[in-house]
Amino acid sequence: MPFGILYISEGIPFGFTSIAMVAFMRQEGVSLEQIGAFVGAMFLPWAFKWAWAPLVDLVRLDRWGGRRAWILGCTTMMLVTLLVTASIDAQANFSWLLVMVVLHNFFCATQDVAIDSLADMEVLFEGIPLDLAALVAGCTRREAAEQLHLSLNTVKTYARRAYRCLGVSTLSEAIERCSALGIDLEGVRGADPVAASS
Repeated sequence: MPFGILYISEGIPFGFTSIAMVAFMRQEGVSLEQIGAFVGAMFLPWAFKWAWAPLVDLVRLDRWGGRRAWILGCTTMMLVTLLVTASIDAQANFSWLLVMVVLHNFFCATQDVAIDSLADMEVLFEGIPLDLAALVAGCTRREAAEQLHLSLNTVKTYARRAYRCLGVSTLSEAIERCSALGIDLEGVRGADPVAASS
């Protein structure tokens, strides 16, 4: 549900600029060539978001909430650029309108990347709190199996799955990777592995 709301918050301004503003511009007598340039400018950031998408993972902003800070920052800038765009006279300042539309959609596309990244991490770790609780708590696999009332092979399977998801091969690498991804392990370390498995 929260991700649905985030995607809607991204889509409403995009819908406004792609449909309502185009209709308004046509009603105000803006030429079809200018409207075509407007629509092209609107889609330009979406076509090249792959170029700056890695920054969302590289610039972590942990102090302000990681990917959530990216989402909040982009949402704020989307609102600002949308308000500025709404105040521009399309006939008199068409160049400024194009600049603001590109900026607005840059923030929309970046927000989309941040939401996707956050959603990927949520889905990635949705099925493995047990893995992290057992492994990060510092247990050996045999100890984890005993605490969780699972077979050693099951715990090994969970461990392999967690490591594969993280792209690591050791516990220390897993802890380091979780930290780099902005995943809070403090709650997991203190968690009762038996409770985490239920």
